[in-house]
Amino acid sequence: MEKNKIFITGANGFIGGALAKKLQSLGFIIKGLVRSSEKKQTLEAQGISALIGNLEQSNILEQGAAWADIVINAADYEDLYSVSTFLDTLKGTNKTYIHISGSSITGIKSKGRVDSTIFTEESIQPRLEKAALAAIHIACKEAAQHKIRTIVIAPSLIYTSAVLEESPFFSAWANWALELGTVPYLGDGENIWSNVHLDDLTELFILAIEKAKEGSVFFAENGSASIKTMANLLHKKLKLNAPPSAFPLETFISKWGIATTHTLFGGNSRVTALKAKNELGWEPKQKSLDNLLVRFC
Repeated sequence: MEKNKIFITGANGFIGGALAKKLQSLGFIIKGLVRSSEKKQTLEAQGISALIGNLEQSNILEQGAAWADIVINAADYEDLYSVSTFLDTLKGTNKTYIHISGSSITGIKSKGRVDSTIFTEESIQPRLEKAALAAIHIACKEAAQHKIRTIVIAPSLIYTSAVLEESPFFSAWANWALELGTVPYLGDGENIWSNVHLDDLTELFILAIEKAKEGSVFFAENGSASIKTMANLLHKKLKLNAPPSAFPLETFISKWGIATTHTLFGGNSRVTALKAKNELGWEPKQKSLDNLLVRFC
């Protein structure tokens, strides 16, 4: 029997929704986890069945995992309880569990300063604030010894071709810029993030399902850019009169909270996807973020 049934948490979200549509188009049978009857109806209109629940309802997660051949956890990437539930349920089944992590596990707090460190999957050195995500990586690796085909995929900053309209980070940043009349950045704005197009990311998931070994971890990236570079390009796209400008740390924390401020707006997260390219044959095809934004601007 083909292993073609996939249970996806966050199936109506940015990543999970894209995966559900792509995998369904390839003939996989998809069941999603959603939080409301309205979202359930939205998925069902696309021919995707759904369970209503959340990551705290272990009985719902167990039901989805028991039904599926493959579980993709695309909801809260640092939620320890859902990971524990899935790994306990899948133990001894030889089923596949794919956890969507993030390259922020490598994040270096620098308050807008550049850091030249580029991480591989083997050189991850998570800071204390990423202890939960680091624990999930360890748990997934250890679970591979108990007849679970665990795979962790850690995307960098994700974008789409319609950057402002579809990408959650860029649309939120752009909306704040419109309120302020300028695109804000933190400190020098020279901190750098690797990035990856959503379409390329979904292709990586397909290859991982087909080829990845148990216990694998893969970064996903196809280029990098500094926050200030992104700010300048957003400025052109939004056609604001005032140029991008530096705002104090306290302003960012007040708006975004301390975690997002230090990790995303003020930190560096630079990774390489050579492992995915070499082991899975992944070949990103979309324009890099720099080229895409330049074209749009």
